[in-house]
Amino acid sequence: MPPQLRWLPFRFWIHDSAQLDWRPLLSCVSGWDSGLHSQNAAEVWLLRQLQAHPNRTLDWRSASVVILPMLPLTSLRAGRACPAGGRFAGTEHTGRLAAAVAAMLLHPAYERRRARNA
Repeated sequence: MPPQLRWLPFRFWIHDSAQLDWRPLLSCVSGWDSGLHSQNAAEVWLLRQLQAHPNRTLDWRSASVVILPMLPLTSLRAGRACPAGGRFAGTEHTGRLAAAVAAMLLHPAYERRRARNA
């Protein structure tokens, strides 16, 4: 990748609340990255790229953009999460969404701008 494309004019932070990190649900969706299902795995691949991006910051105070690491398609496909889903075992998509929104609203990063860009 050319050097000018590696730099963005802003820093971003990936929300670190456990309620928003839905990667454990991948264990409940067999074949999520193979065959026809792989075309729907863009949310997973994008999150992986963002996690390794040089403009990512680990301090939400220095970020101008907050990324919510939720995987909505994966969550929908997981339905009632399997035991391999870790902390999400037995939960349903709507419950995971409600817990994620609650965690987002309670974090100081949200309070700082109340979800506005300016």
